[in-house]
Amino acid sequence: MIASDKEITEITLNVCQTMLGLELKRDDALPMETEKPWYSSSVCISGDAKFTIEVVACQDAADFIARAMFGIEESTPSLEETSDALGEIANMIGGNYKGILGGESQLSIPCFETKDSGLNFDFADHETVNFMLETGYLVVSCRAN
Repeated sequence: MIASDKEITEITLNVCQTMLGLELKRDDALPMETEKPWYSSSVCISGDAKFTIEVVACQDAADFIARAMFGIEESTPSLEETSDALGEIANMIGGNYKGILGGESQLSIPCFETKDSGLNFDFADHETVNFMLETGYLVVSCRAN
């Protein structure tokens, strides 16, 4: 059973607000395309259940998350720090969802991807929830493999 809209929302809010202190709210509008890069980090659940959890953020939102996670005050996070931060968000969301599923399953290490500009990610057959941070969009999706 693919994660429901409600499960994605609850898990994401718990991870981002409780663990990182990030203020975000659900936003049902489609994310706006930007000329800046978009980043994606995904984890796969395998075993009795087979799903992919993907976390996608515009550059400004991804940098904001990295600054919060690593306590970076003034400077722009490196791409490595941004990759690590989004990977950890995907890992925490995936781990929470894996726990809900029960059964025997494993969680992969995060896989990071950059898109040069625009929101060029295919969310067909995904349960997708959009969130707004103060600096931009965060999109969390789940799909069956």
